[in-house]
Amino acid sequence: MNFIEYNQSRGDESSNPNLSKIISRVSQVKASEEVGVKYMQKWEEEAIIRAEGKEEGREEGREENMINSITQLMKNLKWTSDQAMEALGIPKSDYKKYADKL
Repeated sequence: MNFIEYNQSRGDESSNPNLSKIISRVSQVKASEEVGVKYMQKWEEEAIIRAEGKEEGREEGREENMINSITQLMKNLKWTSDQAMEALGIPKSDYKKYADKL
């Protein structure tokens, strides 16, 4: 049972004019196929944006972790950045990307 159904069953909407307005508006929205379609489209767009944001965050986290690993190898073992990246198995094509962030 949702909030509106609960309050309708209790008869609370008659004592609260704002609740009556909300119940009326929700009923109109539920009855409108056009609004339902728009709502679902918006929900799907937001789901895609959230998924993209999560993946972007994961990638940033991986890069940050790799930079920290490179830095620690350079500091603790007195290695060059190239030596550290080679030991970590970083492709040579990515060396510049990480070197620019050190």
